[in-house]
Amino acid sequence: MKRPFFKVPINDSHPYQVVKISAQLPPQIRVDMINFLCENVEVFKGSYESMPGIDPEIISHRRSIDPTVNAELMMQNGTLP
Repeated sequence: MKRPFFKVPINDSHPYQVVKISAQLPPQIRVDMINFLCENVEVFKGSYESMPGIDPEIISHRRSIDPTVNAELMMQNGTLP
């Protein structure tokens, strides 16, 4: 089940860069969260390439899919991540 969310741009110079905020948050918490993110945009923008010294192994995402197993079979068994 998908939960509703708002896409919130936190960087005026790059409006296509957004964070997702749950639409189920109480209004005041949502406003506080958006304000916090906008006030601290320097922490949340950028990429690991702009952060020297961070090992890409720490921040890399890899799917745990066995390439030798048929994806259709994995879906049937409920083992597809």
